[in-house]
Amino acid sequence: MKGKIMREQHTHIHQKITGIPAIKKSPERENYPVSMQQEGVWLQAKIDPASTVWNTSHSWRYEGRLDTAAMKEAIRQLIRRHKPLRTNFRLEGDRICQFIHERYSIEAYYRYIDISGKPGEEREAEARRLEIEVAQAPYDLEKAPLARYTVIRLREDDHVMVMGLHHIITDVTTRQILWKELIAIYN
Repeated sequence: MKGKIMREQHTHIHQKITGIPAIKKSPERENYPVSMQQEGVWLQAKIDPASTVWNTSHSWRYEGRLDTAAMKEAIRQLIRRHKPLRTNFRLEGDRICQFIHERYSIEAYYRYIDISGKPGEEREAEARRLEIEVAQAPYDLEKAPLARYTVIRLREDDHVMVMGLHHIITDVTTRQILWKELIAIYN
């Protein structure tokens, strides 16, 4: 009960400072409606399921010792914190709906690839090929995950982290927030 009172007080303070009512959490349900933008992306993805036009990816080069167990745990926590990362989309009757999954397997989202045994020039070319592979792999919107995290080990102190997301669950601002949050959780 104490927590609820604190939240109500916080909401009241927020309204007083900003003049904007606080956003209320929607009740838990089996599925959720999609936005008009998500509906458009879904329809285009259904017309051409092999298309990668809605794929987004970002790479980050990390030079230094990477604690891969800590990175994997940071990714797990990021996925737990953000419902869109655990969402898939499908028709329910005549409506397109979002389904948020509370349970998930980190292995479905995370890949660790060690290419450190390859010669230098081959390593760079292979890392680039793997980045492109993550970026261009099609998503099935009816199956989670719609997010992929790949860590490529080039050397003991040189890694490339690739985050691939389908645009139906993210936008530019969201991707920036996810990157910053992942780094903060990892640190």
